[in-house]
Amino acid sequence: MVAAIGHTDWKVLAFTWMSNHEHLVTLAGEHPADRFLRPMHTGFSRWLNDRDHRFGHVYAGRPTNVTFDTAEAVAVLIAYIHNNPVRAGVVADPVESSWSTHRAYVDAEPAPPWLNVELGLSLSGFAATGNGRANFNDFVRARTNVPCDSTMTGSEVHSMRSEIRAKAGTAVELSALVSRLPGATLLLQPGGFLRPMAARKPDELLTAVCAATSIPIESLQSRLRAKPIVATRRLALLVWTRFWNRPASELAPLLGITPQACSYLLRDTTAAAPAYAAAERLAAAIAGNEPTPKRSPTPSSVIRVRRTS
Repeated sequence: MVAAIGHTDWKVLAFTWMSNHEHLVTLAGEHPADRFLRPMHTGFSRWLNDRDHRFGHVYAGRPTNVTFDTAEAVAVLIAYIHNNPVRAGVVADPVESSWSTHRAYVDAEPAPPWLNVELGLSLSGFAATGNGRANFNDFVRARTNVPCDSTMTGSEVHSMRSEIRAKAGTAVELSALVSRLPGATLLLQPGGFLRPMAARKPDELLTAVCAATSIPIESLQSRLRAKPIVATRRLALLVWTRFWNRPASELAPLLGITPQACSYLLRDTTAAAPAYAAAERLAAAIAGNEPTPKRSPTPSSVIRVRRTS
């Protein structure tokens, strides 16, 4: 945590470590969240695997981000995660847990220098004094019977996204879960796009790509990694994702590569400009007189409210 947080402008307010998951409350900065989450999780995974003489993944999935855009929600959020060991039956009182920041908040143990306890108390509406910490402790203990809340954990974010996209009838860029107690919502990203998917089939694209590059389709679908073949796969992916607005996962099996390999090819900046130009020409040639689907900006407004200086 110490090494990871040093690479970002985010501030850690509170956390709780459980046996199979973790909760982390931060004040968002300008850097992307994965700037410290990735090295933190990677470093912990390496340490645990070295200790237990194991290898492979430690975390089963990606973190779920929930944005609280009002300071009034901070006290409720910190109380919720500090009570997680109580809800799990690990301890009877939040102050008994040594795997959360509650003891630092109530001055039962010193806080590490990277933990912003006084800022957390201030944002929660409590003074960083003896009385303020006692009042905070009473507030947290009064909420020990609060059940698990998907608004706090973001456990329903995937179903919410699917429902919104189904209602919109098209792919929509959505924010992280924005919690506005007592509810939560998902909003269109600022500058997000409504992206109509072209009614195209993968076989149609592969036939056109192979004809344009003289690469046999058998080679394209093989395990060969020669530069011309890799370039042809990239060309197909660019047309499929950038101009026809379809997910790369649909094309991956027909290219003989994984979705992760598709992502790598699409973000390879060394061939970005010429490959994109070639994809644009090919998409236009396939479309003929049909208009290539264009992205139109949505009239969305601000999604996440971040505290900046």
